[in-house]
Amino acid sequence: VIKAFLALAAFEEKVVKPHELIDCEGKKTTRVNGWIVNTTKANGVIPFEDVIKDSNNIGVAKIAHRVGTKLY
Repeated sequence: VIKAFLALAAFEEKVVKPHELIDCEGKKTTRVNGWIVNTTKANGVIPFEDVIKDSNNIGVAKIAHRVGTKLY
């Protein structure tokens, strides 16, 4: 549910487009802005809509950083 709210905030703030390619780094664990982020599937570069569909935490963390702490 939280990822859906992130997607809505990201679209509202125009920081991402549905088909924009997001680098999920092809790993299950990485650092995003100093935070360790884990995900279940090691996706590579995928469209944002697939980041949400696949629930990729690395891609979500990168977009959440764009949205910023004001909204997310």
